[in-house]
Amino acid sequence: MAQRKTNIVHIPSDAAQGEGSYVEFRSFTWGQQKHVAKTLAQLDASGTDSLEEIDKLIAAHLVDWNWVDGIGNPLSLPTEADPSPLDALENVEINFLISSIKTALRGLDADTEKK
Repeated sequence: MAQRKTNIVHIPSDAAQGEGSYVEFRSFTWGQQKHVAKTLAQLDASGTDSLEEIDKLIAAHLVDWNWVDGIGNPLSLPTEADPSPLDALENVEINFLISSIKTALRGLDADTEKK
């Protein structure tokens, strides 16, 4: 019987969180890709109007990370029900996640691997 494969995109996040850190995103359906592209375009155009929507997108597709706060404590994984852990991130970290959403939309690139 056919069964859809759920692909996870593994993205090293050394630039945002130090050596050995990573984030993992669930791959996007075509409909989700169109929605994300529209939301990112709105963010680029407005700067702020779509920030809450970006939080929701990240939380809905981020399935794992090993990120820590400024004193080394593990950060809670944001969820669709509670994206608030994203509020504790520094600018470089949230910008990395936004960039990673774009990578996850492509599925893979040279720095990612499928699990």
